[in-house]
Amino acid sequence: MASLFKRGGKKAPKGAPYMISFYDAERERWVTVTGYTDKDMSLAKGHRLERESAQRREGWTSAIREHSLRPIDEPLREYLLHLRVTGAAAGYLAQLEKRIRRLLAEANVARLFELEAPKIEAALLSLMTSRGFEKKGRPLSAATRNEYAVSICGFCTWAYKNQRIAQDTLAAVGRVDESKAEAVHPRRALTVTDIAAWIDAALRRPQVELLTVRAGKDKGKLTAKVRPAVRERAKRIGRERRHAYVVAIWTGLRRS
Repeated sequence: MASLFKRGGKKAPKGAPYMISFYDAERERWVTVTGYTDKDMSLAKGHRLERESAQRREGWTSAIREHSLRPIDEPLREYLLHLRVTGAAAGYLAQLEKRIRRLLAEANVARLFELEAPKIEAALLSLMTSRGFEKKGRPLSAATRNEYAVSICGFCTWAYKNQRIAQDTLAAVGRVDESKAEAVHPRRALTVTDIAAWIDAALRRPQVELLTVRAGKDKGKLTAKVRPAVRERAKRIGRERRHAYVVAIWTGLRRS
C-alpha cells in the first residue's frame, strides 16, 4: 500500500513536497516518486500509481494507452525538447511549434489518440480553401500546406516510435503535388515603378536612419543633429547600395 514521507523528516523545509513510496507490480519492486505539498493529493496519487501498475501487469491496460490519453501539450513539449537536444535551431523550433499547434486547433485535437489522418487532412483542406495562417485572410499555398503536413506527421511518428501511441496514425496523410497546384502567390517581374522606388529607397535609407528622431516630441521627424562628416558617409553608403542594386537588376538578380 502506498505511503508518504518527506526527505529530511522533521527537518524538511516548509512547503517541501511529499515523497510517495508504492509497490510497482509491473516491475515487481518498490518505487519512490515525488508527490505534492498536499498530503491527501499525494496519497491519492500513490494509490492511483499502484492501481495502474497492477492493471498493466494483469493486461487490463497499457502504458501506451495511458500516454495516448494525456493532454497533447505534454508530448508536444517532449517532442520539441527532443529536437532541441538533437541540435535544432531555435527559429526552426518556434516555427514548427506554431504550425503544429495551429493545425491541432483547426482539427480540434486535444489528446494523442485523437490524431487521425482524415481529421488532419480536413483541417489542411480548410486552411487551403478558407483562411490561411501564414497571411491573414489568404489561404495556404500548396508548398506551405505540405510543410504543415510534414510538421504534424513528424510529431506523430516520434510519438509512435517512443510508444506514446500504438501506431503512426498520420502515415497516410496525403501531400499536394506542387507542380500541378495553382499558385496562391504567383511570382511576377518587378515593374519600372517598383525598381525606381527600390533604388530610391536604397539611396536615401542611410540618411533617413541618421536623421530620424527616436524619442521625444519630435519623434519620427527627420531633424536629428548629425555631424557633416557622418552625414556624408551615410550618403556614400546610399550611393554604393544604389549602384549594387542597379548591377543586380541588370544581371537578372542572380546571386552569382
